[in-house]
Amino acid sequence: MVMVYGKWVLIVTKDKNVYILDHNKDDHSNIGDTNIGLYPKKMKELCGKNIKTFACNSYYVLALTEEGEVYSWGFNKKRKSDNGSHIPVILSTPTRVISLSEKCIVDIACGSRHSLALTNDGKVYSWRENYGHVGNESTNIFGDNLPWMMKPEFEGKKIVSIACGSMFNMVITDEGKLYGWGDNESGQIAVDPISHFAASDHSPFSPLGLYSYDPSEKKHYLCFREITVTDGKAIVKVTCGFEHTLALTDEGKLYAWGKNDNGQVGVNERTSFDPIMVNLPEKVIDIAAYGNLSIAIGSNETVYVWGDCFGQNITTPIPTGFCKIYEALVHSKSYYIMQKPLTVTITENYVEELLNILKSLEAAFDDLLTSDFTVQVEGKFIHVHRAILNIRCQHFRKMIQHDCIENGNENLPSPPIHIVSDKFSYIVYKAFLKYLYTGIVVLPSDKVLELMKLAGEYCETNLKKECGRILEQEVTASNVAFFYKKAIECNAKEFEEFCFQFALCHMKDVVLSKEYIKLDMTIKDNFIHRAAEENAFRT
Repeated sequence: MVMVYGKWVLIVTKDKNVYILDHNKDDHSNIGDTNIGLYPKKMKELCGKNIKTFACNSYYVLALTEEGEVYSWGFNKKRKSDNGSHIPVILSTPTRVISLSEKCIVDIACGSRHSLALTNDGKVYSWRENYGHVGNESTNIFGDNLPWMMKPEFEGKKIVSIACGSMFNMVITDEGKLYGWGDNESGQIAVDPISHFAASDHSPFSPLGLYSYDPSEKKHYLCFREITVTDGKAIVKVTCGFEHTLALTDEGKLYAWGKNDNGQVGVNERTSFDPIMVNLPEKVIDIAAYGNLSIAIGSNETVYVWGDCFGQNITTPIPTGFCKIYEALVHSKSYYIMQKPLTVTITENYVEELLNILKSLEAAFDDLLTSDFTVQVEGKFIHVHRAILNIRCQHFRKMIQHDCIENGNENLPSPPIHIVSDKFSYIVYKAFLKYLYTGIVVLPSDKVLELMKLAGEYCETNLKKECGRILEQEVTASNVAFFYKKAIECNAKEFEEFCFQFALCHMKDVVLSKEYIKLDMTIKDNFIHRAAEENAFRT
């Protein structure tokens, strides 16, 4: 299971270990870590537990186990880097939500700063998280940081599904009825806000005891509002963006309403409007929304997107070549947060067979008996296979095709010999060819820069990125200027950005280093200009 949220990645392995890939580029300056990147850290508090799912936002994460236990941890933005910017860092370790310990939770959801939990008997609990809380808010429509059961409006109703928008909620009952409450400023709940509310319970945990409401604003529902926009059809799924809602009926029809500034409702030229039935050419079998993006999967497994996607506002659903909802979420500008974890199921037989194939390929490398192509570097021979080079490397593909055309696809030397210029060393070129067989770089770190240069000349983008990841472990404040220059020369954009961000966190040490002084003026000027844009120089 994999869950991406912001700059962090959660991974649950088959043996029930839980890891977080923590992007600590802004955190290391305070703990003495001179390297930055994604580092796996075991979350001991969750290891050994049967993790069912995660829910998260920009401030905190919830974890739910198969046994119905809920754990929570979060971030704040109070730590500063050397350039003065506020950095989100992990604030706490996973802690069980004790107030729910006597309940069996079957689902969880997160809004911007609040959470919902659904029990196995159809009850809904709501609470507010304090992680990352900034500013002074006098209103609270979701309760405090202790979970409380939503009542009395839901008494006698069994909830089977929950969803959170930024500051509003939606739930579905076992009868297929849809209810919502919370912020309604953009009509994401309903288009006819009522001006007053009634509740039979005036305890501190009732809606009336939680929020002072101005009837003239008509922008919040404190009590649960039934949404009857689907002509009496049963709702089977609901999902929420920041301020818009999608609801799917049992007949495969999709309805949308709420904010539409990016076209996420599916109609052009309207910013906030009544619920509509989204015009799609086939029945809908699944839906998703996040931020200002809407996604639907048709009965023919076509993935449709509209709203904030591909760097533009798409006002009507368009078909894509995507196979999964996750692929569409990647193309939204909103936030790098997955709506649900991705579960990857691989059988033991498949893994064993895959490992056998990889071992066979590795064994075939530099095998004189089976090779049909020879590469000569510094007078030494490396025995390879034209088919693998043709499949794995654009440079060799063009060369082999050119040779075949010139020789009429016949009478090629057997085996052909390709002589490499003295630009690259034997050890580096052999490591490059072995990478084509195995996908692994086996090379001393002091030779990786040469391999990165080779990868650049041969248009091997993935190899160039891998070289950058290896070199990240070698970067320090005293040598980052050198690596920054080399990244520019190799057009290694990811590694260049890594070096730049590292330098920002160690600005004083970097500009005083010998390698920085050696930089030519053009690179220095560009670096200083970029640093200024990042507010690195405080006044």
